[in-house]
Amino acid sequence: MGARQAIEWTKLRAIARVLNKENADHWIGIAAKHSKKEINELVKKHLVASGKAVAAVPPEQLSRVNVHTMLRRLEPRRSC
Repeated sequence: MGARQAIEWTKLRAIARVLNKENADHWIGIAAKHSKKEINELVKKHLVASGKAVAAVPPEQLSRVNVHTMLRRLEPRRSC
């Protein structure tokens, strides 16, 4: 992952449905530059285009624990 950017919790929740290791920089960059409403629309369009809209979890159903767990998966593994 590239340089860390600070984004609001509600924006993180909005992108959590599409965030993974490969696209994290892209979606975090989008979240930093757009409103929550715009981000929700972009995520919805992405899910529809990718065919994953039916299985998507609405952002209001995501808990802090789920988002925290997802973020931990994005962190690089540390070797002991």
